[in-house]
Amino acid sequence: MKFGSKASLAVPALAFLLAACGGGGGGTTTVIDPPPVVTPAAINGVVVDGYLVGAKVCSDQNDNKICDPNEPFAITGANGVYTLQGEGVDLHSILVEVGVGVIDQDNPNAPITKPFTLMAPAPANPAAPQVVTPITTLVKHTMDQNPTLTRDQASQSTKAQLGVSDAADLFADYIAIPGADSVILHTTARVVTKAMAAAQEEIKAAAVANNLDPAAVSGAIAKLVVQNTVDQLPTIVAAVATAKEATNFDPKTFDVTSVPTTAPVTTTIANDIQVAAKPITVAAAKSVLETEGGIFWINASPWDIERGHVTVPVNGTTLSFVDEWFNPSTGQWETAPPHRDRHLVNGSWTEPMIEGEGDQITYNADNSFTLSNTAKGGQEKITLVKQDLAGLSMASVLGTQAKYLLNKKATFPAGAVAYRLTFENLSDSYEICQWLDPTGGDNNYVRTWNQGVETMVRSLAEVETALAFNNQGGNYLWVDSLPVQFAPNGVLRIFQAGLNGQKTEIATGSYSKLTVQTKELLMLNIPQHLLGGIDKKFLVEMQDSVRGNIVQVGDFTPKNVIEIDQDLPGNIIARDAILGNLALSGVIPAYSMVQYRNSETPANSGTRSYIQYELANQNVQLSTMVSSVDFINQAGTIISNDLTPSTDVTYIYNCLSGTCKAEGDYREEYYFFSNLQQLATGDYSFVANLTNGSSITSKISYPGQTVVPYVSSSTMSGAWQTDGSLKLNWTNPVAVAGWDKISQVRVFMSQGTTSQGLVVKLSSTAQSVTVPANILAQRNITTGSTWRIQTRAYDANGSNYARGESNALPLP
Repeated sequence: MKFGSKASLAVPALAFLLAACGGGGGGTTTVIDPPPVVTPAAINGVVVDGYLVGAKVCSDQNDNKICDPNEPFAITGANGVYTLQGEGVDLHSILVEVGVGVIDQDNPNAPITKPFTLMAPAPANPAAPQVVTPITTLVKHTMDQNPTLTRDQASQSTKAQLGVSDAADLFADYIAIPGADSVILHTTARVVTKAMAAAQEEIKAAAVANNLDPAAVSGAIAKLVVQNTVDQLPTIVAAVATAKEATNFDPKTFDVTSVPTTAPVTTTIANDIQVAAKPITVAAAKSVLETEGGIFWINASPWDIERGHVTVPVNGTTLSFVDEWFNPSTGQWETAPPHRDRHLVNGSWTEPMIEGEGDQITYNADNSFTLSNTAKGGQEKITLVKQDLAGLSMASVLGTQAKYLLNKKATFPAGAVAYRLTFENLSDSYEICQWLDPTGGDNNYVRTWNQGVETMVRSLAEVETALAFNNQGGNYLWVDSLPVQFAPNGVLRIFQAGLNGQKTEIATGSYSKLTVQTKELLMLNIPQHLLGGIDKKFLVEMQDSVRGNIVQVGDFTPKNVIEIDQDLPGNIIARDAILGNLALSGVIPAYSMVQYRNSETPANSGTRSYIQYELANQNVQLSTMVSSVDFINQAGTIISNDLTPSTDVTYIYNCLSGTCKAEGDYREEYYFFSNLQQLATGDYSFVANLTNGSSITSKISYPGQTVVPYVSSSTMSGAWQTDGSLKLNWTNPVAVAGWDKISQVRVFMSQGTTSQGLVVKLSSTAQSVTVPANILAQRNITTGSTWRIQTRAYDANGSNYARGESNALPLP
């Protein structure tokens, strides 16, 4: 977990107070000049998903994300055209409310049935047509999260997420302008619209259910709606990239339902709205770094926990870095090994330099600061925005990383603040990072493997042959988490790796040689949405004192390109609040649930509780760290403490997105309490009693006994296919009360021991699946193996609080 991976900042509304005065007296006659005639401004433009006819366009002059009665508005006509007149329309952002019955000319015979909202930033050139699309909505959202950004900077950041070229114009009418970028934007826009419409419906309904007035919290709702879509952009962009390669592909007729999108979690909507409604402001860097304590961060994972901070002495010019990791063996924080890198300066590579060493700071008039380093030959501008976290839910701020919290209902104390940083290199930067192993050796070198024997790649000339594209596997260059291979004619084949080592091709890129400052580099052009950042990768020949001539991987960061830090550091109050809610023992509560299970066999129904732990040291068993676990109610009474750890290693075949992929073995070590009495609604605790005498308490909320329907085994059938695959069919009980709570269906198959089964994850709409022969072979699933189906309901923290389960049947 990096403190604050969930992007939850909201922009404050701007209020303009106008005052006028005049007067007279003393019995004299006063002539008051009439006020000057103000000619209302006017802008015109077009609203596009496809062209939208009958949508309401307004000037959102208080930035509350709804069209208020006093704001200038217009209704779009044919081809989405509008003209907006009124004072200030050229100064404020543009909002479009697309209601039920609006016509999308991409599909004119199917009027809009789910409302959604589109936005665009204030006009840069009011005389030009102002285009409002789902794409401009993403740009406006980026500006709302980071109010220091300009339109162009926010557009640049959004392009990197969408997989379009640097030349793409995100404020243009992508239907009217031909080209590859327009095809991507048009198709992506249609999927984004689908996702936003579904999210808006669910979030507004959840707000009403929590006694909130959607109009009063419209800004927060709009932010949550768009953020839910932004979180899914990697999936959407990847699907669009694949679909557009089809022969005679047409964005207008593309089936957007073929791209699965995920509904927002709404069970904690009141907390989420509270987080989204908190305003952000520009932070004064000098004050933050010198007098407010500095910037603090946490990086936690199942394997280790790091913490650090950066400060500047009062009126100082150099940064002070502290980076520590928690040693569970000693129970102490220890200095982390420094990060070192080389930089290309004046035609030579520097010696490895400690990150931050030698950086000089200069504060700028806009409250940002610039870091300069003569030895590294570069400058970087950094801006900060801040958000007050006091009283906000830790779980809502941290999002998916909240699973590491011991108490998921905890809130931030007074004084807690989060920051978001934006980086801009002021010159091109080429650097090579060291990948140090425990002995201090640098593992950043390209190599191949053959039957466990390593061979180093010694030159750029060898790269194309040693890592050549091979349909049968071969060797790969790993670029971050992506395996790639080199094909002829400068084509880079890009793959995705499953947990079992299986590689699936997902995209293509390119590679080419380039001379920079007399150094020959092999530049790798990988779509930026796959890398998740602005850096581009390169290979370069280097001389190593131990290994001789090697090829290393480097990072190229172009100048004047904005990078928004997706992590959310904070002040020391926020950092320490989170640290106090984390396990620092090397035993991490990773997942827990209290669940009512409704089984087709009534005797198997009942309440259960479960907690899974992850260990910082993967080479030890849970039983060597934990002596027992107590399950305790809110009165402090131990309900159960009689079970020893269990271990399952299931093979996961994930079809949740609609596209199935093998994820390989999943190991879980856990405590499982069954046959509990019916539990009341409330908070419960798991207390792990550690072998060193300490304990870890993890809390969970239980909504009370919730009965969800199960799939009847009488509707389940299976048939073997000629290629050795297995097709399974069943009927979901969609008409049975409680089905609306189901978000996932799982098929569980096993041969012999149930702890070594095969799990197929599916969405709640799935009523069939075909499992390939090679997947079945992972667990020796054959005739006579058993299968059953689970229906699952999850809360906002991902806890499976209710489950239905069919009887097990033998496969045919």
